[in-house]
Amino acid sequence: MILVDTGAWLALADRGDAYHARCREFFRRNREPLMTTYPVLVECVHLMFSHTFDRGTGTRTNVSGDEGGVEEPD
Repeated sequence: MILVDTGAWLALADRGDAYHARCREFFRRNREPLMTTYPVLVECVHLMFSHTFDRGTGTRTNVSGDEGGVEEPD
């Protein structure tokens, strides 16, 4: 069984993430059972909803107004 943390889920969802291709390939090829936790799910949802995903490019734009995370495009 493999425990999957927030970073892997976010990288899988965000085509602009440096680890997106690597995570996509792992999830595609993996045959082991995966497990995550409620705190990881809550963190993923929070981070995903604090960013807007561009479905065309698959990248995130920070809309939360904080200085962390992905920079807004010009």
